[in-house]
Amino acid sequence: MLRQSLLTMTLCSAALAAPVAQTKPAAPVTPRPAAPSTTAPSPMPQRPPAEAAPREPAGQSLNVKLDITITDMTGPGEPLRKTVSMVVADRFAGSIRTAGTQVMTANGPQPLTINVDATPTVLKDGAIRLVFGLEYQPRPGGDNTAQGTSTPTRMSQINERMAVIVQDGKPLVISQAADAGSDRKVTVELKATVLK
Repeated sequence: MLRQSLLTMTLCSAALAAPVAQTKPAAPVTPRPAAPSTTAPSPMPQRPPAEAAPREPAGQSLNVKLDITITDMTGPGEPLRKTVSMVVADRFAGSIRTAGTQVMTANGPQPLTINVDATPTVLKDGAIRLVFGLEYQPRPGGDNTAQGTSTPTRMSQINERMAVIVQDGKPLVISQAADAGSDRKVTVELKATVLK
């Protein structure tokens, strides 16, 4: 009986131990690499919007009359004068284009040009700021075709751009140019008058 009881106890303890022995230890868990984030990176801090540049005020309801006098002097004698007049609204651009051709005996046809561009601005104190441009190609100096000769002559051309302040109704000499190859001198005088 005692032998049978011992055998039963041994079998029971073996039966209890069997499932434990058959169970394998759990495999070690290796951490998975983190998945790449699908959320967009946080945006860069935005700068405050820059302040817009102050807008240029609209022009006044005024016209400005411009009288441009070109004095062309070559050698002794009376200088040649050309006058160009134009009326332009305050803060607007005006242009005049004149062109022609003079037939020369020695040099063939020669172009003659007077081009004027102007943009006046009437200031608070009554003065006038003027952006001004002039292209002037006069008759070549030393032309002797009137005397029946064909002496070659040299072409001259003036091209100027400037911004000046002029007083209402007062003439101002704005440029004096000398020809690099002769004694020719060209003077430009400007008078701006506000028309009220």
